[in-house]
Amino acid sequence: MLKIKLLSGIGLLILSIVGCYNDKEELLYPTANANDCSNPAIQKGPKFTAVESIINSKCVLCHNGNESPNLTTACNIVNEWSDINYRCVVLKNMPQNGPLPTTEQDAITAWVNAGHKYTD
Repeated sequence: MLKIKLLSGIGLLILSIVGCYNDKEELLYPTANANDCSNPAIQKGPKFTAVESIINSKCVLCHNGNESPNLTTACNIVNEWSDINYRCVVLKNMPQNGPLPTTEQDAITAWVNAGHKYTD
């Protein structure tokens, strides 16, 4: 009886040690976030690139750090996606000199609908 208890105790010990072993590659070797807008090694997506171009040509003149929100960096554009969409597409009250052309509004909508990520 003592042998059975001892063996079962050892078996549980071995099982618990083996059960804690983790060989998942993504946990052992984490990679950079594929949507990290601050990582220059991550390629911008085409939808984001189109929106960034619109922001740079129509919005950064005012939203350059002196006026909120600051839209001078890719990360700021990604983080402000909701406000960009709301003001430029829903309300159509930005930029101040008149609404964006429909093609540019459509570009923002396409990016937002795709997930509004740096890599979209």
